[in-house]
Amino acid sequence: MAAAWFLYASTREMIDSAIHKKPDGQEAFRLMEWTENVMKTAAAASHLNGVAAIWTAVAVVAGALSTVFSALGAN
Repeated sequence: MAAAWFLYASTREMIDSAIHKKPDGQEAFRLMEWTENVMKTAAAASHLNGVAAIWTAVAVVAGALSTVFSALGAN
């Protein structure tokens, strides 16, 4: 469940559009700020995916150990 939550959280990361209002009321797009926002969001999503991968590995190892000990206990 933890891995699924971290994977879900990684998909919820949002990129700030970097569109701001000028004093005259027009919208201005700031390319460098948007690029930084994309990089920051990608890094955050990658970190969450990495944590999810670790939780998945823990679940696989726990499942394998459970299977091995169940087989040993049945004999």
